[in-house]
Amino acid sequence: MRRVNVAMLAEGIAFAMLGAILLVLSVTGTYMYYVTPRTLPYLYFASAMLLVLGVFALLRMFEQAHIKPYSHLMVLLVPIVLLGWSAVDTGILDRLLTPPSITSDSEDLMVAGGGAYTMKAALYQDTQIHGYDPVHRRIVIPEEETYLWLVEIYENPETFLGFTITTMGQVMKDEAYFTEGTFSPVRQLMTCCTADLYPIGFKCEYGDVDSLIADQWVRVTGTLTIKTLSQTSELRILADTVEEVSPAREPYVYAY
Repeated sequence: MRRVNVAMLAEGIAFAMLGAILLVLSVTGTYMYYVTPRTLPYLYFASAMLLVLGVFALLRMFEQAHIKPYSHLMVLLVPIVLLGWSAVDTGILDRLLTPPSITSDSEDLMVAGGGAYTMKAALYQDTQIHGYDPVHRRIVIPEEETYLWLVEIYENPETFLGFTITTMGQVMKDEAYFTEGTFSPVRQLMTCCTADLYPIGFKCEYGDVDSLIADQWVRVTGTLTIKTLSQTSELRILADTVEEVSPAREPYVYAY
């Protein structure tokens, strides 16, 4: 009976495991907890190469070698362990095991929110965004288009002054950044990966900010206006309603 080269067997299993993990993350869309959608083709390529290397290593597991190095396996085991730990810590594992709901608060709003709008902002000119209702002067911002609407409104604020805006996000009301009676429903913007995340959102003026809990998911509806301050002016939503909602389907929004 031929003896198994344990080092080669372990290498093949490690390659195959890492390739399978990347493939599952890519197919299920949960890779977006780590990187932006534009990296998807590279993830598919990487997972395919890792699986191929795993197969080649397993085909050689009966080849005998006088030296059986194991230290290089750490290069494969470290990302496997880190991805496994983060899948549990961030709830990705629960998402993979639990079927997603058919609709969300954002989808329900989209039905009543309005039609498409063609962006005028230079970087995204002619991009179609949704939830625009010029007849009733209302914008219901889809959760995945928060960043695009922020760009469009802040670059062309006069076009939308007086519109009723509905948006969602997590409550941010740190006194270091917000004056009394203001907060922001923020989303985390990713331009490359989780290392560059930062919060974005409209500043809102609300009469009961103290009742809001930091990081709570809320939907805000109010009127867009320019607030004149002592030395400057800033764009704000004068919030009429702030209601708790379920978290967004995707944890982040993306610039591209």
